[in-house]
Amino acid sequence: MKFSRFGLLIRVNDLPVCRSFYRDMLHLGDPVLDSAFTVEFALSDQMVLRLEQNHSPSLEHASSAASWILECEDPQTLFDELANAGYNVEMREESRDSGYYFRGEDPEGNFFYVTRP
Repeated sequence: MKFSRFGLLIRVNDLPVCRSFYRDMLHLGDPVLDSAFTVEFALSDQMVLRLEQNHSPSLEHASSAASWILECEDPQTLFDELANAGYNVEMREESRDSGYYFRGEDPEGNFFYVTRP
């Protein structure tokens, strides 16, 4: 069995705020799909990140077991940009090939990790 595309779906309450965060703060660029209830970013030819508006009262991000990893060439600069903009970011010392990474939260408390490729 061969799959042609992989995606990550993040449910959010405030789609406009999250669209801006992922586009501008995480530098994902303009969405390839942008509607009133769904935004999709192409991370590569085979990978997408989709934000889906969901107003369910059971949507609790901080207690969610799901999180994701973003590799970038300069994680320190991204860390500084997010921290200077007031977002919750925390440097981690656990080792990976790059030696360090940081954990951040989007405006709704969804966790993500950033490391070097």
